[in-house]
Amino acid sequence: MKKEKLFSIWQMKWIFLIGMIVIIGAVMAFGLLGFLFLRFDADQALAMVWMIPLMTVVYYGAVKIMLDGMEKKMGRLADGIHEVSSGNLDVQISLEEAEEYTRLYQEFNAMVRELKQTREQMEAFTGEFAHEFKTPITSISGFSDYLYENAGPDPETGFSGETEERLKYLKIIREQSRRLSDLSQSTLLLSKLSAMEVAPALVKMNAGEQIRQTLILMERTLDEKDINLDIPEDFDPMVMGSEELLAHVWTNLLTNALKFTPQGGLIRIFAEESDACVKIHFQDSGKGMDEKTASHIFERYYQSEDGKFTVTGNGLGLPIAKRAALLCGGNIEIKTAPGKGSDFMVTLKSAS
Repeated sequence: MKKEKLFSIWQMKWIFLIGMIVIIGAVMAFGLLGFLFLRFDADQALAMVWMIPLMTVVYYGAVKIMLDGMEKKMGRLADGIHEVSSGNLDVQISLEEAEEYTRLYQEFNAMVRELKQTREQMEAFTGEFAHEFKTPITSISGFSDYLYENAGPDPETGFSGETEERLKYLKIIREQSRRLSDLSQSTLLLSKLSAMEVAPALVKMNAGEQIRQTLILMERTLDEKDINLDIPEDFDPMVMGSEELLAHVWTNLLTNALKFTPQGGLIRIFAEESDACVKIHFQDSGKGMDEKTASHIFERYYQSEDGKFTVTGNGLGLPIAKRAALLCGGNIEIKTAPGKGSDFMVTLKSAS
C-alpha cells in the first residue's frame, strides 16, 4: 500500500510564496540597480524579468530536494511511531544518515526503550502479584465452598446455626472468591503467553476432535440453558498448531458463546477450508456488539461502557485466546452487530 506523503509544496505554500516574493524582489532590485548604477539601458533592465522563471524553477527544485530529504527522515520517525502505537516496543530507528535529526532519533529510541522496560516491569509485577494472590484466594474459595455445602441441617443438632442472611453472604463470598481465583489464574496464563516469542513446535492435529472434547466438558451448561448446538457430523478440520495453546482458544471462545447465548439459543460451529488455511467459525445467537465494543474486546480487562459485555467475566478470556492463536501462526477476527449475534473466526494454517 502506497504511503501518504508527509510533505508537499502545497502544504509548504507559505514558504514557497515567501521565496517567490524574495526572488521577484531580488530580480527587480538588481534590474533597477543596474539601470541606475551599472549603465543598463531600459531594455537590458527589463530583460532581467526573464530571469524570474529560471530562478523559480531552480528554487522549486531546491525546495523539492529539501522536502524529499525531510520526507525520508521524518518518514522513519512516523513509521516508528506507528509501530509503537501498534504495540511493538522493539522498534529502534537507525542513526545512519540522521544528520540534523540525530537527537530526535536518539530521544525516540530512548523513549521506546523506557516504555519497553516499564511494560516488562509491569508484566513481571502482575505475574508475581497474581502468583502470590492465588494461594490465599484458593484457600478462601475452598473454605467458603466447604462452609456453604455443609450449611444444611446438622445430623445431631438438627440445625447448622446458619441463618438465611448468613447463607446469602456466604454464597456471595463463595462466588466472588471463585471469580478472583479465575482472575489470578487467567492473569498468570496471559503473562506466560505474552512472554512467549514463539510457540512450541506446531504439529498436525484434528481441531474438530479437540473442540468436541471441549464441548463435552461444557455439556452441563449446554443442557441448563437448553442451547441448540449445530456442528457438522464430518467436522474434522486438520490444522497446524499446538494442542496446549489451541485448547485455550476453544475453551475461551466456547465459554464466551455460552455466556452470551440466551436460553434456548443457538451456537453454530463450522469450518471453511482452503489449501493454505482453515477458518473455524463460532457463531452465537446472542445480542451481539456495537462496532466500538467489538474493536476493544481483545484488550486486557476491557469492560464495555454499559457494563454488559464482561460483567460476569474478568476480561482476559478473549485476549488469552487471541494471543494463543497468534503464537500458532493464526488469528481471531469477529463479525458482529447489535441484535444479530457474533461470529468469531479462528484462522489457522492448514495441515492438508
